[in-house]
Amino acid sequence: MRMKYIAIYALLFLSIVSCHKPGGDDDGPTIFWFTPTNVSNGNEVTLHGMNFGDNAAAITINIDALTVNPNALISPAEVTFTMPAGIVTSGSKNVNVSVTVNGRQSNTMVIVVDFQFHGWKYITQDASFGCNGYGSKLYFLNEKIGYLFNSGCAKATSDSGKNWGDVVMGGFNNGAFSVYNDRYFWIQTKNPAGNNDMLNWDYGAPSSTFVHFDTLTTFPGLRNKEITGMYQTGQHSGYIITNEGRIFKLNNGYAPSNITMEYQPSFSTTSTADPQANSLSAVDPNNLMYMANPMLGGTYVPFIVHKKNGVYVEYNMASLFGSTGVSVQMVDALTAYATDLSHGRMYKYSNGSWQQLPVFAWVVSFCFINKDIGYAAPIKGLVPDYTKIYKTTNGGQTWTIDIDLSGSQPYVTSFFAKGSRLWVTGKYNTAPVSNSFLLTYIP
Repeated sequence: MRMKYIAIYALLFLSIVSCHKPGGDDDGPTIFWFTPTNVSNGNEVTLHGMNFGDNAAAITINIDALTVNPNALISPAEVTFTMPAGIVTSGSKNVNVSVTVNGRQSNTMVIVVDFQFHGWKYITQDASFGCNGYGSKLYFLNEKIGYLFNSGCAKATSDSGKNWGDVVMGGFNNGAFSVYNDRYFWIQTKNPAGNNDMLNWDYGAPSSTFVHFDTLTTFPGLRNKEITGMYQTGQHSGYIITNEGRIFKLNNGYAPSNITMEYQPSFSTTSTADPQANSLSAVDPNNLMYMANPMLGGTYVPFIVHKKNGVYVEYNMASLFGSTGVSVQMVDALTAYATDLSHGRMYKYSNGSWQQLPVFAWVVSFCFINKDIGYAAPIKGLVPDYTKIYKTTNGGQTWTIDIDLSGSQPYVTSFFAKGSRLWVTGKYNTAPVSNSFLLTYIP
């Protein structure tokens, strides 16, 4: 009886060893599992296993009848590749994946691939958003929930932008706003008495309405000053910029005791007219930028104020921009882009210095999704190609046409990026001029 059990154990051991690698090739490549578990066409996939070697050039990935090169060989146990965009055109599909290393093929892993659209796609065309026909500023929290702002109007969508409903109407001057999450955002406004103020939207409040904070106008330096930039870091916390270029920090409230002036620029007290802070862009509370155009000695002078690692620096941009700056976008703590209104040119900030970029046309709107990849559109009417969106993949050094917009003389009014996804709003220069479009790019 004892010999019988020994024979059975020996047989089980041999069976386990023989199943270690199909074909018994223990030195060949083997796939154990893959990530992510939910795969769509165009996604990067990581194969986890063994014996992938140390030379990516010796590896091919077999996907059904296709072969592709790996994106990266992370280690002899991890290799990445991109699931081809055309591997599935609708629904889902079982795909057989294996790895070949120096001519030796691994076991096959079955991956379920779901279809996902990639590229440019119109969400709405010839649609009226209601915000004076279009939204001058756009914000999406995710692929479903978004906000659209314009002077006198704020809209919200929960179906990716196909339909928009009123959040609040009336009283906004320039549409400065900041979204914290799908429940809270700030928006600049003017109250019935004519005071420049702000509203705090709380979607979870019992009345689901805006709350008006008149107390802001009682704080020295804020009284009757227009708010031109906002960056919300919490439900009742963040930063606001006035048209004089001063930065105020709000600490969990809106009473004077909750407000401190964090920065006063040099031009606030020397200008003969209030400067206009045109834009605010922030990476985090310690790294932000805004642009201002104070009038000094009878001439508008463009300034960029930069909070870098918590320390403020001013840049006088007159030698580059001319007389007027328009907008600035921080991409990360070391990289930013800006445009001017005087010449329609673009500029790049890189680790402490600014340089002018070669541009394709008179730029009016732009948006970078990282330090290298960006999109831009020409100003309406000044150039023949204003109906196109241009793309750069090398930090603005070269630009190519990425899409020719559809419709009757369309032009871009705003860009917004979150992660690697892009949204674009625009209007039409000829009929139907009252209508707008919303376009998205899914990489």
